[in-house]
Amino acid sequence: MIDVYTHAAGAPAGHITFSSFDLRWLGGICAPVKVTPPASLPAGKTTDVTVRVVSQNDEELPAGSVALELPSGWSAPSVTVPALERGQGATTRIPVTVPATATPGTVPTTATYLVRGTQRSYGDGTLTVRTS
Repeated sequence: MIDVYTHAAGAPAGHITFSSFDLRWLGGICAPVKVTPPASLPAGKTTDVTVRVVSQNDEELPAGSVALELPSGWSAPSVTVPALERGQGATTRIPVTVPATATPGTVPTTATYLVRGTQRSYGDGTLTVRTS
């Protein structure tokens, strides 16, 4: 919770305006996201990338989804994350298809956890591409 106190200019001494904002009102969620890829992803194949979300909210988070930001030509579906109680986590596996023409090396990715249609939490990772 964020508390804001202000003193209006020209107001009598002792005048204080008080407002209180909680995380939900601010549009935020407290749910760390961790991307754990396999040692490498072979070009031209589909490999699962693990994403874990843990709720640190003070109230239940409804079911949501997690998706990976990937380079052009790659593909991966958005995966459903079940509702989470405070302290509860969910591990998902996202099948990532790497194009056969992908260059070997490392590729950054960001996992986005989305709930209530507008609230997001993010986690970064690095994917390593290898040729077969």
